[in-house]
Amino acid sequence: MRLKNFLLSFKGKLTLLIMAAILLPLLAAALIARQVLQERIHRAFTAELEAGLGTITLFLRWMEQDVVTEIARIASNDAVEEQLALGTVPELKKMLTTQRKVVDLALLAVFDRNHERIASSKFKSKNLAIDFSRLEQLQVATSGEDYYLVYVLPITKSQKTLGYAAGGILLNDNNLLNYLHTAQVSNTAFWFGDKLLLTD
Repeated sequence: MRLKNFLLSFKGKLTLLIMAAILLPLLAAALIARQVLQERIHRAFTAELEAGLGTITLFLRWMEQDVVTEIARIASNDAVEEQLALGTVPELKKMLTTQRKVVDLALLAVFDRNHERIASSKFKSKNLAIDFSRLEQLQVATSGEDYYLVYVLPITKSQKTLGYAAGGILLNDNNLLNYLHTAQVSNTAFWFGDKLLLTD
């Protein structure tokens, strides 16, 4: 009853008015500050995401170009052509091992005209799913749980196809994540369709 009487009195109304005059601007300032802070966080996150995506895009383009260049060089290598024509698999495998180490590819293989793998370096699986109808195009090939960015070129001599050179990089490789972290890219995830290949 006393509170009701106080609120109905002039002094009570004046007190409520003063409290409203103080609290309403503070509340408005808090709401405005919250909105400004959210916008700044959003802009900072967007800028970081765009920078990270730009770095990853440049890195992937560099990797793609590296794979294409190296496979083109190997497919046009006279020694590879000669060993393939002669069918000397041990020598061809030794050459591929040396070349793979030089060019830093995850896999390097030579296939015959029937798409059978005849020599390879650091690639044991016989289940590499390469689409030979997509020559001279980058493709993602799978082998079990591994995903490779692969490039395939025909090996020709005197306009006759002797076989195919294929090479690629492992997409779900933790070394790739380590490199991206040194390039200041955080929270990386690579997806292929609905399959998560690599994440930190």
